[in-house]
Amino acid sequence: MSGQPGRSGGHNKKSLRELKLRGGFRPSRHAHLIDQPVFPPPPVFDWQPSDAELARLGPEGRAFIAEALRRYEHNFLGGAVLLMAAAVIDHAAVLRKDVDERGILLTGKKGTMTLNPSVRAQLQSTRWLTSLWKQLKFLER
Repeated sequence: MSGQPGRSGGHNKKSLRELKLRGGFRPSRHAHLIDQPVFPPPPVFDWQPSDAELARLGPEGRAFIAEALRRYEHNFLGGAVLLMAAAVIDHAAVLRKDVDERGILLTGKKGTMTLNPSVRAQLQSTRWLTSLWKQLKFLER
């Protein structure tokens, strides 16, 4: 019965050999049986940061990139993630320096003590890096 689900053929498929033996092979209909499947190329892990990318990073970020490249090979997407992480590491270092210079608590205009905003921003960047590394299983390697 044509047009019925499960009844429209497919259950009685013929092999390429059988089609050729019986003379039923039609290139327009059966060419997919001859074509070999195209496999994707193997992934390439040869990413290296450019000089311009390294120049945008601070010393902490460059040290992170150098250590990551020493330990593992990375592809293009992994390199982009490493550059983002290195930028966050540099940002956290600037925030840490601000906290070291001004302290955790700041005195406001009216003499009240408030938390240095750099502390909160540094904690957020540390949390982001930790979650990124957990997702990438970076800490387990």
